[in-house]
Amino acid sequence: IFESFYFSIFGFMKKVAAHKSHNVKGLPVSSSGWDLALTFTSFWLIFGVFIDGWAHNHIIETIESFFTIWHLVLYTGFFACAGVIGLRWILNVRKGYEWRKALPVGWGVGMVGVFVFLAAGMGDMIWHIVFGVEANVDALLSPTHLILTLGGVLIISSPMRSYWLRKDGVDLNKMKNWMPMAVCL
Repeated sequence: IFESFYFSIFGFMKKVAAHKSHNVKGLPVSSSGWDLALTFTSFWLIFGVFIDGWAHNHIIETIESFFTIWHLVLYTGFFACAGVIGLRWILNVRKGYEWRKALPVGWGVGMVGVFVFLAAGMGDMIWHIVFGVEANVDALLSPTHLILTLGGVLIISSPMRSYWLRKDGVDLNKMKNWMPMAVCL
């Protein structure tokens, strides 16, 4: 199973990379539209964090499984953010950027956050199955929740890093160009 998964992912990567040669140099610069897309999907992720935290503190007696509506909102918010980052990566590779340099300036750490969050999410599922569901401060300080927090912060702070690192002559005095960064705060 792993081998077929590996080769299907590898085949997909080859198709994406084969679209154009690597004729674009440097890193792409993000746009306000993409930064806003990631910012708004981050709201979904943050909303999921809050309602999952509420569930861990208020209705813990009724939670018997990892598979709850609160985790559904949290993890679909994560997949929405991962989708924006992944789509941006795919589109830039197809434009001719080398796959290692296809994310806009400031977004690379967000991709690291996607992998951190994904690994911690799987760990969180195992943690809940083995140790049960935590409540109150235990929920806040569980190792998997702390790692999920790290991954989430790396993801949702990407538009802010993108704004800080822009050196492409974009007029940063226009509200549409700094709004994603302000919302991230």
